[in-house]
Amino acid sequence: MKNQGMLCLNAKRYVCGWLIAVLMGYGHCVAQEYKLSLRSVSLAPGISFSPSNKYDIGPNVSMDVATTLQKHILSLYLSAGGEVHIILDDRVNDYHEVNVTYGREYTLAKWLFLESHVGLGYINYVQVNLETDFNRNTHRSLGIPFRFKFFFKEGNHFNMGINLNVNINSFATMYASNLLFQYKFF
Repeated sequence: MKNQGMLCLNAKRYVCGWLIAVLMGYGHCVAQEYKLSLRSVSLAPGISFSPSNKYDIGPNVSMDVATTLQKHILSLYLSAGGEVHIILDDRVNDYHEVNVTYGREYTLAKWLFLESHVGLGYINYVQVNLETDFNRNTHRSLGIPFRFKFFFKEGNHFNMGINLNVNINSFATMYASNLLFQYKFF
């Protein structure tokens, strides 16, 4: 019985090894056929809020590094922010998120462009109650980020616009609106 288990385990390792080798070979062929290149970097200060926490609003800053593969945009997107309760109830929230997104760019006019992105990410959300001896509630979750960048072409490399973000997760949907500064490498 023990030998059958070992045989099954070895067969699984063999199949996994072949699968990894085939995928690596395919990835190498695709990388040679299509060129993955650095596309842009952006920085976007703004505000964030979550409707589930009524009257909470605060500062937010986000940045991303984007690459392109033909017309497809792949980006690493980082965001951090905090919220303060407007009706002063001694509660402070802060969060940070790391996302990997896929997007496309659309031309709306000669001077106006839209980048839309969707992806998968991780969000860490901390809520501190200053009334009750700084009691901390921490929430960690996978999230689905949606981003919409409306930007104006300012030159060959520099763009400026508005970055609208939504992160849907298991505890509080986060919204952010940012002023976008983007540098394109080509």
